[in-house]
Amino acid sequence: MKNPFLMFVSLLALAACNVPTTIAPVGGSRADGVVVIGSNQPHDAQSLGVAIQTCKGWGYQGAAPFSGVTVHPQNIAGTSVEWRQNYQCTV
Repeated sequence: MKNPFLMFVSLLALAACNVPTTIAPVGGSRADGVVVIGSNQPHDAQSLGVAIQTCKGWGYQGAAPFSGVTVHPQNIAGTSVEWRQNYQCTV
């Protein structure tokens, strides 16, 4: 039997080669000062930039990452993933 993790990582690497990076807010709460940034590839600096822009648009001064990165499958076959990072807006 093949290692499912190794297969997942291989598919992820293949997908990363052929897909342009998309980074966008995918959730959060303006009232709580929390924004969730989603991306089809992990990009910490770019994700932080989008989070800061979003928070500033809500009237905050900036953003800081918290609670780690999560990975969500985007389809039933699991061949596409979305990386999500939570950010706390700062005052």
